[in-house]
Amino acid sequence: MNTQVFIEWYDAVFIPEVKKHQIETGDTGNVLLVIDNAPSHPSNLSLEREEGKFKVIFLPPNVTSALQPMEKGVIEVFKRCYRKALLRSVLIGQEKDKTILEIYKGINLKDAVYMAAEAWTNAKATTLKKTWNKRCPAVESEASPTSEEPTNENFVSEMVELMKEVSGFQECDQENVNEWLEFDKDDPGYELLTDDDIVAQVEVPEDDDDDDEISDNIVSAEKCPSNEEAFKCFETVIKWLEHQDECDSVQLLSLKRLRDLAAKKRVSKLK
Repeated sequence: MNTQVFIEWYDAVFIPEVKKHQIETGDTGNVLLVIDNAPSHPSNLSLEREEGKFKVIFLPPNVTSALQPMEKGVIEVFKRCYRKALLRSVLIGQEKDKTILEIYKGINLKDAVYMAAEAWTNAKATTLKKTWNKRCPAVESEASPTSEEPTNENFVSEMVELMKEVSGFQECDQENVNEWLEFDKDDPGYELLTDDDIVAQVEVPEDDDDDDEISDNIVSAEKCPSNEEAFKCFETVIKWLEHQDECDSVQLLSLKRLRDLAAKKRVSKLK
C-alpha cells in the first residue's frame, strides 16, 4: 500500500460503492471510514470529500490488533486457508525430477490470485459475524450461526497430515505448522523507506537486460490450447469424474457445459 494507491481506491472504489449501497438500501447521511494509522495512508483532512459527507478517522497507534475486527480472526482465517491452498498446489506439482523449492518458485502471480480467491471463498460468514461480535457484544444475543468454523487445533492437524504427504517433510509436527502459520504475525503490511533507500532506488542505472527479460517472458508465454485439444481434455475429465466416488452432479454439469463450449467453438472454427 502507498498513498497514491489508497487515494485511487478511495475515490474510484470506496465512495462509488458506498453511494450504490445507499441507493439500494435507501440509506442517507454522512459516511465515516475508520482505518488504521499506517504511514502509507494520507492525512484524514486530505480525504474529506463532497463538503464533508465522506470523512476518515484513524485508530490510535498500536491498537489495530485489539480494536480492528479484521485483525480479530478474519485475516487469520484467510491466511490459514491461503497457506492450505498453497500446500495443495505444492502437492499437485510434485514430480520425481523436481525439488520442493523448484515447485515453489514455479508458482506465479496468477496462481497466487487463484489461491487467494479460493481462500476468501472458504472463509465463512460465521467468521465475520464472530469477529464483529467481539467488538459489539450487544449483538451476540442474536441467533447463533448454524455452521461453525473448524477449530484451530483441527486445522493444524489437517495441515500436518498434508505436510507429511510432501516429499522430505514427513517429520513435520504441529509446532512446525504453527510456526509457519504465524511467522508473519508481526508484519505491519507496509515498508518504511529511509531517505537513503529512496535515493538508492532512484539512482539505480537502467539495465537493458530487464527489457530482454520482459521480451523473453512474452515469447515464452503459454500458447492457448486449440478448441479441439480443449474438447478432448474435457471429454477425458468427464469420463474420469464419472468413475470417482466424489463425483458431484453440479461439477459434472459444469464440465459438460465447458465441453459443449469447446465443441461449439471447434465447429465454428471449422466453418
